[in-house]
Amino acid sequence: MVMEKTVFVVMINGDRAVADSMAALIGSMGYAVRVYDSCEEFVSAYVPDQRGCVVIDLDLSDHKAVQLVEDLPTRGVALPIIMMAEYDPAAAAVSALPAGVIVLLQKPFMDELLADTIEQAFTR
Repeated sequence: MVMEKTVFVVMINGDRAVADSMAALIGSMGYAVRVYDSCEEFVSAYVPDQRGCVVIDLDLSDHKAVQLVEDLPTRGVALPIIMMAEYDPAAAAVSALPAGVIVLLQKPFMDELLADTIEQAFTR
């Protein structure tokens, strides 16, 4: 019997209240959600054959979000990435685009936009 792997949405966000709210929305879409407070926490828990996508806040308190995105391919992570930021993310993320970033969302954004973006991530 072949078991289908669970599809995860990985949320990396240093603001637990925001992360919990977004996790509830994503969970209501039928996805399993894993929330991490920091890039290091995600990297140490990452399972190489995991299916899903990463939603990462560029405004992390550890200031390592862009570095993480740039390093993911060298760590064997091939998940689509959705980045979000309160400031204009274009300058910070230009170097990250080749690493699998599919979209940059400028906060605040509507819940429907995040939901649609996650759905698009799984069609890639």
